Amino acid sequence: MIMNRYAVDIDSDVMQENKLYVARDTYLDKKVLIKIFSDNKYIRSDFIQNFIDVSTVINDIKSKYILKIENVGGYSSIDKYYYFIVYEYIEGIELPELIKGNYLHAEAVTNIAIEILKALECVNEIDNKILIDGISNINYHGSLKIQDIIVDKEYNIKIADFGITAANKGKNIRANGNYRYMSPHQLCVEYTDYESDLFSFGIILYEMIFKKRPFGEGYDEIDMLNKIDKGPDYKSMTVSKEYNELIEINKKLLSRKNKFKNFKEVILELSNIMYKTSEIEKDLVKKVNDIDKKLKEIEENENKKKEKELLENRNEKIKKGVFTILIIMLLIRIITLL
Repeated sequence: MIMNRYAVDIDSDVMQENKLYVARDTYLDKKVLIKIFSDNKYIRSDFIQNFIDVSTVINDIKSKYILKIENVGGYSSIDKYYYFIVYEYIEGIELPELIKGNYLHAEAVTNIAIEILKALECVNEIDNKILIDGISNINYHGSLKIQDIIVDKEYNIKIADFGITAANKGKNIRANGNYRYMSPHQLCVEYTDYESDLFSFGIILYEMIFKKRPFGEGYDEIDMLNKIDKGPDYKSMTVSKEYNELIEINKKLLSRKNKFKNFKEVILELSNIMYKTSEIEKDLVKKVNDIDKKLKEIEENENKKKEKELLENRNEKIKKGVFTILIIMLLIRIITLL
């Protein structure tokens, strides 16, 4: 039980940090999603108050791709201080769980990718002039990772943790596993912007395609930077040809040069893939319909031919019958005359 209010649905006694759990808000008697992370040297002392202010702006966007933030706070355990964030509840699973099994169809990957980008884009469009106690720039995610993404049965997504990095004045909080998704300039100089989100998105897209991280695990931030400098491994990875266009987009997302300028550019390229897929499907449907129409015509012609043959056979039988009757009548006549 967190703060004598949130009863977490968990099999063990220990909650994993930086992971979303289903819980029950005992005050409001409803399901919520909740996560915790421990205090560290990177988190500002005014983080909670800043996050309360930033979350108001994030919630006011009312994006269908962003989890609504319902509460934030902190509490002390025996040896640590923990922060907690409470989100609205939605039915679904974390994206890592979804990609554990079979490879996702390229169309599903593309759809999920576009929705992630739309969430990032709508926050990126927040007016930079908004000032919240000295926080002048909140138009990025800044700590995007694959565990933040919840996918429902229709492959629609919602993303958690918007506003966390902004509330920490642009510095990633380095919660459990965060550094594996941080951009080089976040790791080197603590600078966060939309390019940080594009880089993190590139890592997530790579994971959706190949089911592994492009730069491996990395045992610390320096090791992670070294792995990023070496670049992602594409040559040894083998997947279906249907992912080829997605892989080319991914290469550009993780490249130091020839980068995408904004989220719209990536959405446009992904939308083109969806359009091509749609056109191919339409063409296939047309071909199938044409074949079906041709088969029906053949079937109708065969039926007509059979009907004609049946009619001819019946007429032949009738003719033979009439001829036989005439012969019999003729014989009867001859016998009568005799």
